[in-house]
Amino acid sequence: MKKNSSYIGIETNNLKNIDFTLAHNHISLIMGASGSGKSSLAINTIYKISLNELSQLMNLKESPSMYTIKEYQNILPSIALLQENYNKNPRSTIATYFKIDIFFKRLFAQTNQVSTSMFQFNKYETSCKKCLGLGSTLSPDLKKIIDYDIKIKDIPFKNWKSSYANYYLQLIKLYCKDNDINIEHKFSDLDDLSKEKLLYSTSDVKYKINYKVGSRKRAKTSKYISPINELKEQSNPAEREKRFYSEQVCTFCNGYRFSPKVLSYKIYEKNIGELYNMDIESLQIWILSKKNYWGKSNTESISFKQILSFIEKMIELNLEYINLNRAIPTLSGGELQRLRFSKAINSQFSNFLYIFDEPSSGLHPNEWEDILNAIIKIKNKNNTIIIIEHNRVFKSIADKTFILGGDNGGEIIENSKNITNDINFKYSFFESNEQASIKNETYNNIKNLSTSIQVENTLTVICGKSGSGKTSFLKWILPKYCNNPTYLDQSPLKGNNYSILSTYLGIFDEIKKLYADETKLDIDYFSFHHSSVGKCISCNGTGLLKDEIDNTNIICPNCNGKRFSKLTLKSKVNDMNIYELLNLTINDLIQVIPKELKKTHKVLSFLQYINLGYLSLFREVSSIFRGEAQRIKICNIFFKYKRSRTFLLDEPFRGLDYNSKYKLVQFLYQIIKEGNTIFVVEHDIIAIKNSSYIIEFGPKSGIHGGTILYNGKKDDIYNSPQSIIKRYL
Repeated sequence: MKKNSSYIGIETNNLKNIDFTLAHNHISLIMGASGSGKSSLAINTIYKISLNELSQLMNLKESPSMYTIKEYQNILPSIALLQENYNKNPRSTIATYFKIDIFFKRLFAQTNQVSTSMFQFNKYETSCKKCLGLGSTLSPDLKKIIDYDIKIKDIPFKNWKSSYANYYLQLIKLYCKDNDINIEHKFSDLDDLSKEKLLYSTSDVKYKINYKVGSRKRAKTSKYISPINELKEQSNPAEREKRFYSEQVCTFCNGYRFSPKVLSYKIYEKNIGELYNMDIESLQIWILSKKNYWGKSNTESISFKQILSFIEKMIELNLEYINLNRAIPTLSGGELQRLRFSKAINSQFSNFLYIFDEPSSGLHPNEWEDILNAIIKIKNKNNTIIIIEHNRVFKSIADKTFILGGDNGGEIIENSKNITNDINFKYSFFESNEQASIKNETYNNIKNLSTSIQVENTLTVICGKSGSGKTSFLKWILPKYCNNPTYLDQSPLKGNNYSILSTYLGIFDEIKKLYADETKLDIDYFSFHHSSVGKCISCNGTGLLKDEIDNTNIICPNCNGKRFSKLTLKSKVNDMNIYELLNLTINDLIQVIPKELKKTHKVLSFLQYINLGYLSLFREVSSIFRGEAQRIKICNIFFKYKRSRTFLLDEPFRGLDYNSKYKLVQFLYQIIKEGNTIFVVEHDIIAIKNSSYIIEFGPKSGIHGGTILYNGKKDDIYNSPQSIIKRYL
């Protein structure tokens, strides 16, 4: 007889006093609309309860308990594999992230009789002195700097198009006059010597230049320093200037990250950098080829067997092309997802609860089978599984499916019609009348790519296996060929402790003015910022106080977490204070907000239109994640800029239910109708089916990817002999 875990009376976030029974050694699938409470149930309640119980048992510091529940019994220790990748540290590699570097350090230390600390590239003493352990250096990228079709007199160098453009214009004219370079010619039409002089020279003579910065006149005496030399002189370029650089493999350490001394230590004629930089498949072959030698040593045998075990699981999940020196931030979402699964499969734990947060996220449809098989393998070690998913394919392995829904979510419902049926939706084709020619572009696994793309008033989806080059193309190549490009990924919204949704969207000021006008109080009374008079003085407007005993946050007892002063909370418009108004869901707020607040009404209408009506304007920016965050960023950019733009969106359909996906398609159509262009990297079939053009990368991942398999109208893809995605459409 199988045992169960029971959770009674859960009211975490929007969950409405629900009971949940978890059958042990079963796979439970949790589905439901975006915002229905799936993560509140599985992660914020079930996982956090397990985490805190373990912390108490082991006398560890507890994490803040934000769940609300009456009772729970017979729970399991749990592990949550979340889909977010917020690791932006370029020093974090696959080897260090998954702790496999421990076995390499042990092998090299034992063989060479030195300390294991010698084999860390994160220490200055042992890292390469040129790249400081990064394995790569930033170098000026000519393709990012030069506008080849711009005349010299119009400044063809993008890093000189600044507020000092008038200065550079005078400088380049004087230099060209001295060097007999025709400023009426385009850069592409110049002879090689003239190009060389403009890009790499520093003049012997100084020029006296009179120029303008805005309306102010200035004068300066300076040599001509070429745009490339100017960038090279910057040892630490600012963020705004990094767009003119590209990462290049460090020529001093060959990308190995270590100092020459460390690389002089070898095992079976290979140094640690060489082993880290081998692709996984080659590394496996090399280790096995030396088995007759290391098999005789017990200490070596233990380490090599651990490494091989990790490698085998990576190969099972089709990650044979990756190397252990690969930085975690450079991995695609699908690659990181498969790596996490390889780690879980490698674990020898049994009788654990594994919680998988949208395991199909970031994966190509032909990779789903690998994940399904991986989950079954983990379950077969007497483990229990919870899967949070929108993808129906996971129903095939689930023992039981739970669907969350109801008004504003939070209830377990029986009617799954909205989950299982496609929505009747009218497809729109937007034909582009303008093309851009991409020539000899290289980035990561994309090598010397030349093609033509549609770049005006259309929707293009870029698809292909995870790691095939989609994001490299979207983020690093496309912006050079697009009109006013804006790149948006699924990273969290940026803000501080005082950032809420209404401040991020730029509509809080309009709401504050409404309260100020109606109550005759100064507008500053309706802000909770630390510098305002409207804040709660006890918590300084944060809504929280620090508990000095256990160093955790508690809700401020003076304002009850509302952040505002007592005077502000007494001031009402239509029987609501500003806190109560901001805490209404957008669905409710749009019914009561005055029509005179035109921007607020327009923003709320769009948020409601794209199925974010369950949010409140008082929602902290830091608590908004995944698909919510990207849709909000799209909305924000859409209202911020009036001129036509090109939106470059990285997996905006991730984490959305079927209804929200179709709503997002309609929203994207509306953006195009307003005169904008959209490129979307996606695996999602709904997104691909509703595009106008498709660019498909493949055929596989990593070094086996980076090639365009199809580039053209969506309806013509069925005639493509190379396309892989067509079979899923």
